[in-house]
Amino acid sequence: DDGPRLVYADWLQLQNDEPARAYGQYIAMTCSTVRPKPAHKIQELFDKHSAAWLGPVAPVTETRLWARGFLDSCELRKNRLQVEIDAALDHRAWRMLRALYADPNSYLPSPEHLALLICQRALAGLRALRTTLPVLRLMAESMSAPRLHELGFVPHGGEGAEHLLPLLDAECFVRLRKLSMVRLA
Repeated sequence: DDGPRLVYADWLQLQNDEPARAYGQYIAMTCSTVRPKPAHKIQELFDKHSAAWLGPVAPVTETRLWARGFLDSCELRKNRLQVEIDAALDHRAWRMLRALYADPNSYLPSPEHLALLICQRALAGLRALRTTLPVLRLMAESMSAPRLHELGFVPHGGEGAEHLLPLLDAECFVRLRKLSMVRLA
């Protein structure tokens, strides 16, 4: 439903901050049903302001995809500093995220930090995740973990499917439609 997105876009356009007003315009245009959409203007706003919209999330993520005005999926960048991750954890850019991809080499903070982001930082809309067993264990123990539809399990350090299977009864995994084992080079 784009209704709440458009209300938020209207509110942003009333702010005194240029990046906020631009973000409101961007959301409104990407959610618009008018055809054809003003692609040039949408791209211009995105190119000029997207780094500000992402704030501290920008340096810790890559391969970002946007949908209807919000960050929809991303991959955690490899070898980021703890300070950068800590600053990014509370940012609003994560709130509409539906897919997050991480592997054993993509984040410096502990699995606890990633599980904290996933379970306690307003990622209720997360539907797809690629990560390692320690993060999945923490999610299985959490009462606030989102219910995933797709899971990419990345074996690391001798882990295998036999270690994952006991976790799949957890509430956050009961809606899984797609489960894959991902071998990273």
